[in-house]
Amino acid sequence: WSSVLPEGWQPVEVPLQLLGQEDPRATVDCPSKAQGCSWRGQRLDLASHRIQCEQIRRITSAVQAAGGKTGELSFSLSWQSGEYKTDLDMTVTHPCGAAISCNRKQCLQCSAQLDVDDRGSNGTLSCENVYWSESAPEGNYSVTVQLHRGPKVPFQVVAKVGNEPRLFSHPASVFGTGKNQVACSFELGPNGPRFEGDAGRLSTAGMFRRTARSAILARRLGLGKAKGDEESWDCFTDSSGWCRLGDTVEAVRLGPMSEACSHVPVDILCR
Repeated sequence: WSSVLPEGWQPVEVPLQLLGQEDPRATVDCPSKAQGCSWRGQRLDLASHRIQCEQIRRITSAVQAAGGKTGELSFSLSWQSGEYKTDLDMTVTHPCGAAISCNRKQCLQCSAQLDVDDRGSNGTLSCENVYWSESAPEGNYSVTVQLHRGPKVPFQVVAKVGNEPRLFSHPASVFGTGKNQVACSFELGPNGPRFEGDAGRLSTAGMFRRTARSAILARRLGLGKAKGDEESWDCFTDSSGWCRLGDTVEAVRLGPMSEACSHVPVDILCR
């Protein structure tokens, strides 16, 4: 499918809404709002948010159970060992200059401190936590995770600024390029944090929609013909999200495959 559109045509992105389904563009709150989640967005982004929300709640619960605290700013590292124990270490560099880690658990210039230092255990979620009990200084922050001992494992870091947490997930393979890996970084200013890559950044759901190859069931409708003359076939979007239906199609009815979600992003050419 060419990215060059025919003269006089423009792409219009619309959500495909099946009959009897709720509007995917409607604004909704997170079902965990009563538990403190402040997310609000479109219904079509709710599924991906709920996955991250549940992971954040699970990590936060593990940190609290280990005696960890939250403040104006906090970083929480979590991982789970397999058959053999893995020990990960978190280092947080911040504007004061002296990094916070298991070797220096408290900053003498600000309120930063490491209050949970886990060495890993089999079968349970391990975690580490660094928090600021008072206002954190403005400037650059970076979180580095070190594979100190044991097999490579996936890990997650929750960066929480005020009441807004962000989840950064990394696969075990990231340690293939070295034992020290930057998990996240951002600049904290008077208007809040600016994470690396935020400029022009798509939402998580938006990135999934752009890269996924969606399976779509298309039904060819011959105008003026009986319903029994309809012909069905399967087609797929390309990497840019386009689905070519053919030049001779007069009209189509689109619907997701039975195993697909009920709302499918569809690009339509119109003039």
